[in-house]
Amino acid sequence: MYTVFVQMPENGLKRKVKKASPKSAKLPKVSEVEEEDDECIEEAEDNTSEDFFTTHYCQDLDDVEATRLLGADVATNSELRLPAMGPAVLLNRTNQSAQLNPLTDWKSYEALGLRKTLRDNIGDPLSDEQNDFYQLLSRYKDVLLPRGDSKEEMREVYCLHALNHALRTRRLVMQHSARLRELKESGQLDDAAVEKFRDQGLARPKVLILCPFRKTAMQIVDIMTRLLFGSGSKKLVTNRKRFVKEFGGAGNDVSHRKDVDDDYKELMSGNVDDCFRVGLGIAKKSLKLYTDFYQADILLASPVGLRMVVGDEDEKHHEHDFLASIEVLIMDQTDVFLMQNWQHVLHLFDNLHRQPKEAHDVDLTRVRLWSLNGWAKLYRQTVVLADVAVPELRSLFTRYCRNFAGAVYFKPRIEPNGALDRIEPHLSQAFHRFDIVDVATEPDARFDYFVRKVLPHYKDGTLAGTLVFIPSYYDFVRVRNYLKRETASFVQLSEYASNTKVARARDLFFHAKKPMLLLTERFHFYRRYRLKGVKHLIFYQLPTYPQFYAEVSNFLLEPSLHGVDDSVATCTVMYSKLDAMRLANVIGQQHAAQLVGSDKQMHLVVTGQSE
Repeated sequence: MYTVFVQMPENGLKRKVKKASPKSAKLPKVSEVEEEDDECIEEAEDNTSEDFFTTHYCQDLDDVEATRLLGADVATNSELRLPAMGPAVLLNRTNQSAQLNPLTDWKSYEALGLRKTLRDNIGDPLSDEQNDFYQLLSRYKDVLLPRGDSKEEMREVYCLHALNHALRTRRLVMQHSARLRELKESGQLDDAAVEKFRDQGLARPKVLILCPFRKTAMQIVDIMTRLLFGSGSKKLVTNRKRFVKEFGGAGNDVSHRKDVDDDYKELMSGNVDDCFRVGLGIAKKSLKLYTDFYQADILLASPVGLRMVVGDEDEKHHEHDFLASIEVLIMDQTDVFLMQNWQHVLHLFDNLHRQPKEAHDVDLTRVRLWSLNGWAKLYRQTVVLADVAVPELRSLFTRYCRNFAGAVYFKPRIEPNGALDRIEPHLSQAFHRFDIVDVATEPDARFDYFVRKVLPHYKDGTLAGTLVFIPSYYDFVRVRNYLKRETASFVQLSEYASNTKVARARDLFFHAKKPMLLLTERFHFYRRYRLKGVKHLIFYQLPTYPQFYAEVSNFLLEPSLHGVDDSVATCTVMYSKLDAMRLANVIGQQHAAQLVGSDKQMHLVVTGQSE
């Protein structure tokens, strides 16, 4: 027997882990390699070449460097321009490996370690933007891509990367297992030999893909099936019929007569159930669906579906061991998570890479030292794709992502006037800035400004037809409770309202029996009603989606009891310096910079003027 000291991540204390002697070291069970034969070890180039997979996961950071990276984020920023995807910000956290040098040229897919099977099954050559994206993913850098104009193309690329990572990880394990058997049979297996073949984590799942709807999960599995088996070969996908039944189907149907944008029809049509989770196992010439999480290579789930499995520490069921060794985390359509429940996403990150409660048949002689030391978060690649740029995404990276390979943040593509050109009525919009002390007190400062400066002009009911748009549900509850205490006359539309209450609230507001209507952004996200009777607008905070600003402003064109008259319409917008990103999305980056940097507390923006 021999002993190693392992740095445990939970309490920072070292404990002894007894390991089997080299001669009796366990080899992977048959279930772990899934009947692999010699064909599985043919492509020696996959794991012997010095590509980014090898240099990223097969090196151990020293204690000083790891401690520094686990502390405050000390990344240095530099400008980066990719050939097709354009400007971005490159974050470097260490200069320990060659992959952290500035990107000056692209490599071939073979040089990047992309398996031949996947290369052959790509089909049409990747576009220039897809190539840029894959070049970054293969370098195992974190990527934040807040652009939704090519999400289908990018989905294919991250599926390619996820499959390649899972296949290469399994290939490495099998090659090392074969080598260990040879050494054991020849009597040459010693301590030094065992140390060379550390290739696993504390749990088997290595890739986690989060997406908002079942229909998106269906698309991901279809892409992976094509990449694994090609278009002409026989596809062996176990439990395929069950998967199609649960994840396919027409599902929700948005009527073609509903006057909404095509983007909404595309988003909300099909199977939009948001509670699901499924394990994917990659075996010899087959893709196994509904694999047990502890036997899966890739986990595919929605935030709420995973949240139901993970649970809370104070709950009877609390399971997080399968998240201990996630090496690639991909989040697709992340902006939709904000419209579902962002707390589920934060809860997931809080439970990543925690010390497992059980061993789950893990052989510690094969676990990488950086995983035993609790440094897995320093090796995890996080990829976030979204349709819009919002502060929550950058905050997520700042708080949870410490990938030593660095990160690339792409700049969003924003129109010069943001969403202002979509506003149809002639409208004067008063942007009121309120000052804040720090981030923690911003919600209180916003509420205080609303109660003292904005609400008194509308509270007496003289300005009937006032709609208050509130993005955050917590702010909505706070404002609603205040109005109830003040016995104000109002109605409300939130995502939790029943159809009966929605119909009644709309009727009371339209007929001016209730002068004020509170509207949450999530209600508008899911319903997209064209509300009638609106004469005055208050944006408690700018919306997450910039197009919602124009859509809500265009409510002024909807008929009221006295017809349509936008000449008496008013619009009040509250913002702080923390809303700079939302401002840029709505009014354009140049105008947003002027509003944030100005000493004036109020600015007037006029739209809908004739030339």
